[in-house]
Amino acid sequence: MDLHKLYECIPDLPINLLDIPMHVVTKINIQGKYEPYIVKQNQFVKAFQADENMLLPQDYDYRQLPTLSTECKLLLNRVQPLTIGQARRIQGITAAALFELYRVARKPSQPVM
Repeated sequence: MDLHKLYECIPDLPINLLDIPMHVVTKINIQGKYEPYIVKQNQFVKAFQADENMLLPQDYDYRQLPTLSTECKLLLNRVQPLTIGQARRIQGITAAALFELYRVARKPSQPVM
């Protein structure tokens, strides 16, 4: 939505578009055009920040997760990340592995066997 279209939709607006400086019109048009994308990006940032601090169980044996690749199990057992954010930054940890870590993080703590 840009300012001219808005004015066409609501012709009773008490403004004269010619009185608005061009740089202001440009800024309004750009914000109107990109606002939905900015809102979505901010939602992604909030979700990322929430995941960043999601705690993983301490001293967890990742070998017990059959859905993880052998490489992911070895990396996770070696590093023992404290949060999903730390796990995400381990080179070799896949998106599928992170999904499994979400499941582990949301489970109530169980003793390691």
